[in-house]
Amino acid sequence: MLGQLPQAWELSSELIGALQGVRLCGSVHVIAAAETLVAATGDLDLNEKSADHFQQQAGAVVAARDAFLDVCREDLAYTARWWQVRRRIKERRFLREQAERRGAGSAAVGVVPPLPARGASWPAGRSARGTAPSR
Repeated sequence: MLGQLPQAWELSSELIGALQGVRLCGSVHVIAAAETLVAATGDLDLNEKSADHFQQQAGAVVAARDAFLDVCREDLAYTARWWQVRRRIKERRFLREQAERRGAGSAAVGVVPPLPARGASWPAGRSARGTAPSR
């Protein structure tokens, strides 16, 4: 028991720190799921004598973790929507066409010259927009 105390304290402090981070920048749904996860983790008794009761507690922690991750994925838009799939197809098509144009030569239409190194000036007769500077 005493050997597990420092580990439990470190885990608890890290968990509370993570919860505070979620409270700082998370949405309401993410905060609620994080608080449920912390509560379920706090209810987990590592010294539980009954294997069935411990499994029940561990199952509640796993379910709370899965719910938290699902809410985070949804909030961060990791779950693809139907319009995102179409956007990905268009992006791939555009990148493929752009690579084909680059293969045709650097003078191809739509190829933008690279920016000069930091501190260097633009070539004579050129501006940041690629046109002659207005006077």
